Amino acid sequence: HRDLHSFPTRRSSDLARFNSSSIALFYNISDNMMIGFDMRQETFYQDYFVRDDLNNLYLYEQKPNFTTYCGALRYVWDDNGVIPILSQISLGGTNAGYIVRGMIGTQYSPAPSISLILGLEYSNLIYRHNSTSYNSPKIGINYGVSFKF
Repeated sequence: HRDLHSFPTRRSSDLARFNSSSIALFYNISDNMMIGFDMRQETFYQDYFVRDDLNNLYLYEQKPNFTTYCGALRYVWDDNGVIPILSQISLGGTNAGYIVRGMIGTQYSPAPSISLILGLEYSNLIYRHNSTSYNSPKIGINYGVSFKF
């Protein structure tokens, strides 16, 4: 059995200036349905094993910071006088692979043209290394302000 080789991971101070930030644009296609696009700066933790030609086993651990681009479909459930529930699915990618996202959340509108959004989101980066597929899932809180024009 060969030794396991590993390399240090990036420090958080090495991350991009606007890490965990995004901007999104949505268009209403009905009273409850929107289509949109988002661009994010985010980090996905990646870890995977690779064997070289001499059968040495290497553990890759990295936290690359990506600019991701996704198309999205958002549905706001009829609230019947209660805080509305929203669900969203997004598909897109980055230079490393494909992104799949799902979110469930809520929105509160203190004024007709402003909404506050809060959601629980699952994201998964699907990528390849040496013809092998890997994935890096993560769960996070998504929050923001929405302006209607």
